[in-house]
Amino acid sequence: MKVAIVKAIIFIGCLFVSALAISQGDDAGEGEFPYIVSVTYNDEHICGGFIYSNYFVLTAASCLIGKSPWNTAVVIAQLSLIQPDVDELRIQALSFYIYPEYEEVYHTNDLALIKVNQPIPYGPHVNFIYYEEANDTDTSATVMGWGATQDGGAPSTKLRKAVVTLPADCQSYGIDEFVINTMICAGINEIDKASPCNYDQGSPLVQGNYAIGRMKYVTFLLVSVIVSTATGVLDKSERVTNGVQASAGDFPYIASVTVGGQHICGGFIYNQEWIVTSASCVFDYLPSELRVTVAQLSLINDDPEEKVYAIFRVVLFDGYDYTSGLHDIALLQTASPIEFSTNVNFILYDEARESPADKGILAGWGATFEGGLASSRLRSIEVTFGSDCKAYGEDQYYPNYMLCAGGSAVDTGNPCPLDEGSPLVQESNGVLYAVGIMSKNKGCGTAAEPTIYTRTMPYYPWFAKVAGDQPTPI
Repeated sequence: MKVAIVKAIIFIGCLFVSALAISQGDDAGEGEFPYIVSVTYNDEHICGGFIYSNYFVLTAASCLIGKSPWNTAVVIAQLSLIQPDVDELRIQALSFYIYPEYEEVYHTNDLALIKVNQPIPYGPHVNFIYYEEANDTDTSATVMGWGATQDGGAPSTKLRKAVVTLPADCQSYGIDEFVINTMICAGINEIDKASPCNYDQGSPLVQGNYAIGRMKYVTFLLVSVIVSTATGVLDKSERVTNGVQASAGDFPYIASVTVGGQHICGGFIYNQEWIVTSASCVFDYLPSELRVTVAQLSLINDDPEEKVYAIFRVVLFDGYDYTSGLHDIALLQTASPIEFSTNVNFILYDEARESPADKGILAGWGATFEGGLASSRLRSIEVTFGSDCKAYGEDQYYPNYMLCAGGSAVDTGNPCPLDEGSPLVQESNGVLYAVGIMSKNKGCGTAAEPTIYTRTMPYYPWFAKVAGDQPTPI
């Protein structure tokens, strides 16, 4: 199962007057929101949620705390809470997965998965919805739910919808209630005619065809976005995720290294049994804890030819130094041979060309801000060479084993956390070569220092000894 990633949005609550509640918005039409579900406890509506996949629904962790799956169900294809609707179906919950870092007092990371005991049947009125980063240039989004018409009231009997504006200013909440690194403030603009209310918790916030959040009410509503997004409103040129979105087959050599289903680093395919990544990514894990995924574009949805491989062996370079990052390179042996195809293949490696006129390409699922979580989609950026990494100091930058790239005035993005291990690639005479492995940097904004990569070529003898030869290119 691919694991969703959390960000949050705060809404001012429904304390104005009843006419401002979401239930005073427009009635939802049949099939208009096929992804919305009613989460019930003892057959009573308690929260909203949305369909993530055939077996999973996303909602608010605060909706489920203290409750048992045996008394919980989700209702799909529902408009009315009191009259049966076309295709309406109640499905029993099997288990809960509360986000590990959910904090009950201030409701940060307010996210949970409900696993249901039978597949959700898709149809004209029932379907999943993708989730994505909020569009900074779009100042509106749609909320829907069965929220009360006044603070403390009972749920609305009909599913309704409303448009809210974003972003807004939530500074009045204080630093404990509004954590700027994990929350976005939306709604309560003077043009807003509706606001989510109690019983709208867990319902998605939608822009276009993507869910960008869900709601939590505790004198305010918290909408947790299921994406890897930036904090606040950032210039999109500041991150690798503003690069070109990858298409199937663009980077057949790229791999995602995961722990517990969560992406932690990138890597590249060396041959049919070995993946190259950064030692800093895997030095603290047992082989049984690691997996690699190939032919993957989305961390959320399955892609054609996507396959996950267990790891049999982890080999760190003997001289790896955690403090300096020297020799930050590792090999992962898969438990079964990697199957090559149109979207899966190895990449050769070579020494980099490092003149100011030279460029390289890096692809990854890196975060959108320093300290953030993984991006939901594979993207790539172009970086320049000729940079100077002297600012790192002699004990942090070893030019014989490290590359310095990016960070110039013409670079529109830098690698971010969770891009570690991803290869830096150059083309020569129509052939692609991995010339470096992303190791470390000092932030990923436009004013950040250049990035340090581990060179691949100095490790030729080690590659050959541990992993053998690479296949002959066809």
